[in-house]
Amino acid sequence: MKIYVISLPESDRRVAIAKQFEKNNATFEFFDAVDGRRENIEQYDAARRIRMKAHGMTPGENGCFASHRKLWSKSIELNEPILILEDDVNITDEFWDELPSMESLALHFSYVRLGRGTPKKLFGMPWFTLSGKIFTGLDRRLVKYMRGPSCTHAYVISPEASSRLIAHSVHWWWPVDDYMDYDFIHGVNNIGVEPPLVLQTDIPSVIGYAERKKGKRSTIARIRKEVYRFIYGLRSLMYNARFVVTQILKKKGGLNEFRL
Repeated sequence: MKIYVISLPESDRRVAIAKQFEKNNATFEFFDAVDGRRENIEQYDAARRIRMKAHGMTPGENGCFASHRKLWSKSIELNEPILILEDDVNITDEFWDELPSMESLALHFSYVRLGRGTPKKLFGMPWFTLSGKIFTGLDRRLVKYMRGPSCTHAYVISPEASSRLIAHSVHWWWPVDDYMDYDFIHGVNNIGVEPPLVLQTDIPSVIGYAERKKGKRSTIARIRKEVYRFIYGLRSLMYNARFVVTQILKKKGGLNEFRL
């Protein structure tokens, strides 16, 4: 399975991530990130973003979305799963031990997070456990996140999932991690490995993640933002409730492994 590391050509992070691969005799390919500070990204729907949030996305957020989207297209072009990393990660020893198993995992699950941000709870739990041990000798489990834990620094994705993500992002108005978390929009279930195999560092970004200047919102803008938040929250709750009930029924029925 091909591994791509998203990184700006001039980024100092390239040295650190390359050393991690060299140390473990693993191959990868740098994928030149889209620099939202310098490129005009026409797919970004600024008007809708302002309407929903009352502030725009940063150049870095737009460049990040465009970069990941190009790699989804790469998975479709190759017609095979790929592993996507960002260049600001610390890769655990367990990741290298289980790297040969990643491709077989992708045959059963079309999208699997290998890293995450802070998990958020729904129904009092951050995730729903799908299976027991998935790697030999490692106490790691596959879970369905109840609410998006954010971050896109490490994941395996198939052409099937890539096609869905591309189809629903002809125009976008969310950061890419938010969009990928919104499985109720595109139907790509938010599956991950717990505990994570890839950790995010606190190395500052160089592609434009400057502090967002939100300015003063009007009362109407604040109300509109909360309405959108409620609608998205309700859709997420309904989607995940249906998912959990379906999985419980499958387990009771003794059904075998399924593709997500």
